Amino acid sequence: MPEEQKQIRGNKLQTADIVLGGILSACVLVAALISQLTGFSDILTYTAVTPIVIAILKKDFKFGIIVSFVSTALISATLGLFPSGIYFFIMIIPAALTLGYLMKKKEKITGIVLILSVILFITTTMSIFMTSFITGISITDDVNSAVKSLFLFSKNTLEAFPEIVYAIFSLIPSAFIIGLMIKYKKLSSSSVLPISILIAIISAVLINFISKYFGILPEDIFKKMGEEGFKSLFWASIPFIIAIISLSYSFYLWFFNEWISAKLKITEKKPLGSGIIELIEYPKYFAYLFIISLSIFIIATITKINITINIFNVVKIDIISGVMLNVFLLFGFLLFIKGMFILRDFVFTKMKSFSMRLLAVIMLMTILSPLTTAIGWYICLKGAKVLIETAHAVNSEVSNDNVKFKIIEYQENELSEISKVKDNHEINKCKKNKAKKLKKNKKK
Repeated sequence: MPEEQKQIRGNKLQTADIVLGGILSACVLVAALISQLTGFSDILTYTAVTPIVIAILKKDFKFGIIVSFVSTALISATLGLFPSGIYFFIMIIPAALTLGYLMKKKEKITGIVLILSVILFITTTMSIFMTSFITGISITDDVNSAVKSLFLFSKNTLEAFPEIVYAIFSLIPSAFIIGLMIKYKKLSSSSVLPISILIAIISAVLINFISKYFGILPEDIFKKMGEEGFKSLFWASIPFIIAIISLSYSFYLWFFNEWISAKLKITEKKPLGSGIIELIEYPKYFAYLFIISLSIFIIATITKINITINIFNVVKIDIISGVMLNVFLLFGFLLFIKGMFILRDFVFTKMKSFSMRLLAVIMLMTILSPLTTAIGWYICLKGAKVLIETAHAVNSEVSNDNVKFKIIEYQENELSEISKVKDNHEINKCKKNKAKKLKKNKKK
């Protein structure tokens, strides 16, 4: 009798697994159909990752593989093997299985995003060549036409508004000076803003004078570079473009699936904000690599000590310069993200109007992007965390002008403990606990 009950129970479990697998596979098919009908193929197609991730989290990795193959078969039968079925199998399945496996193993967020980015980089590159092979559309022709349009637009813009270059480069020294002011003088936000504007104006005037004195005019940059030089630079930076797309999608996939699995009570609910903070706490060597890669790129470009390769028999690229350019751009992007989160805190503390916040964020992401990157680089170099303290948070009647910045530098033996602290209140609490322990030890 007990054996019969075990057999009946086993059959019920198998039936439940089949039903669950069928529902999840159907959800994948619906996501693929919606993405095809709406035209947002990349964004909505990646929502098909979620049912496969859920399959792994609820059961195991083998069950996720079964759901993946059933989903691929359904999509191929409904939308066709070429290109929908093949595209889905190359782009979605590796990302879904990787993310599900890493979330099941409860890996760190940084590890999940990094590994998933590598997988997406490989699959994105494969999909580009696959699309070109199936459709017969030449990649080189598309890239070259885009490069020509971008070159003409940039050239005409600089010739019409050369002041843009002066404005951008003037923000870099401004960022360093602001960083020193924040560290040593702890200026209020009301003092930092006008002084930074003044420094930027003085820097712009000096750069304008120096460039004219030495005959280095912004409007001549693209004339000297030429369309062929611009084309080589663009082709060399394509790995960076694919890497940024992969990194962005990996973050989006982690964030969305972590959120949805917690909502469905498959995993424990976690503060996603703390996960984002963990992602942008880079090691110090990121700041060094950013400068070293730029230096090697400049030296290799000026001295022309390079190994040249021919890409698709269309354009010649210098390997050393190309690699260093991609490293510089990649770490520049990461430091930009770090600076953006730091300056966003300042903007949201200082400004209460939604329109002003939106305008400030847009400025920080576009025209002021060198300043944003420089702030991120400075904080990364210090191996520190910026804390924004405002009396308004304690007493709402106090003006937001009373804002102070503190750069907290951690000792090596404190890094693991402090990394768990996520806000100002917890940091203060941690310090108080340490003080109490020291008092107790002294008494003993």
